[in-house]
Amino acid sequence: MTIAEVSLQQQQNPMWGDDWATVRSNWTLTESVLHFNHGAYGSVPKAVRQHQMSIIERVDQNATGFFRRELELLLEDARLKAAKFCGADPHGFAWVKNVSEGMTVALAAMPLKVGDEVLITNHIYPAVKFAVENRCRAVGAEIVEVQIPSSENDEELVSIIAAGITNRTRLLVVDEVASISARIFPIREIAKITKAKNITLIIDGAHALGTYEVELDTLGADIWLGNFHKWMCSPHGAGALWAAPQWRSKLNPSSVSYSDRKPYPQRFSRLGTDDQTAVLSVPAAIDFLSQLGLERVYAHNSALANFGADAVAAAIGSTQMPGKYGARRRVALPGGIVNDDDAAYKLQREIAEQLKTELSVSPPMTNEEPGTLGISAYVYNHPEEYERFGQALQKFLAKRK
Repeated sequence: MTIAEVSLQQQQNPMWGDDWATVRSNWTLTESVLHFNHGAYGSVPKAVRQHQMSIIERVDQNATGFFRRELELLLEDARLKAAKFCGADPHGFAWVKNVSEGMTVALAAMPLKVGDEVLITNHIYPAVKFAVENRCRAVGAEIVEVQIPSSENDEELVSIIAAGITNRTRLLVVDEVASISARIFPIREIAKITKAKNITLIIDGAHALGTYEVELDTLGADIWLGNFHKWMCSPHGAGALWAAPQWRSKLNPSSVSYSDRKPYPQRFSRLGTDDQTAVLSVPAAIDFLSQLGLERVYAHNSALANFGADAVAAAIGSTQMPGKYGARRRVALPGGIVNDDDAAYKLQREIAEQLKTELSVSPPMTNEEPGTLGISAYVYNHPEEYERFGQALQKFLAKRK
């Protein structure tokens, strides 16, 4: 039976509750597709999209009046609400389009020089690694990448990072929730080490917001970057930049605008005639998930991801990868199926086209590990979807051999 033949709207989800069908109806997701990749691009609920469209209508009705007299007040109101949600001092909280833009801004402020080292891990997001490489190339600094295996042991993870630090290490760039591996990193423990050694700590928090409660002021980072358009379900193009007090005056937007002479964080608010409706819709996204119950959302997504990964792993005779995870888990693929990026992309596309399932596929993290499937869960997902996909995947892999 295909997903098109099953009306999930009429089913109950025991992991959410009797009102699951009502909750699922808040999204306009294609029902002929299994959506197991929420963390990549998120999915905007109807109410949040309608809020964004109402702002667009206001712009269309009087663009001059909106940009000249309304926008800055709206941006500031949204910024203050978002900062409060993140447990952040609003004086340190600024808008950016996404983590990639924010990372470029943060790295540009780093006083790196020839011979300095920037420490990263093998869990780093490729675009972030590119940004680090570009900055290091520009100033003559060097990149040191430590290899962290899949493990549930936080102490081992922290010790590997600590062992990679030398007397030339000036900066550590690390994930809070890694995009590639989905591993949750023990940031507070890592921050203790960087502070003790006077090393700057930049956190890629793209997958943190909406996975669990975030408290930026106590996290221990020097600079933190996150996205509202993933697990928080805001429209695309809503990113956040938080900086500790000593860094705020050093951070500048990626382009110069009329706001350039304003203090941080206001100089990040308006960069020309950008479409700012995504960040203006962040409060609506926060309100939407708050009405569902944020703790309920966090707990459900994590539990369902664990259930789903177990179901898929059992179907193909595999296991989940070890580690500490939230709403996204990894399932080991049989050996030899995915050994590099090209093979991962090919399999991901085949699964999307033939099994009508959106998920991620990654090559091995280390030489000792297999390629993996990345499987997300969100409140619109149903346990039966993962069981059905596991059965289909088993037949698909058998034929592919």
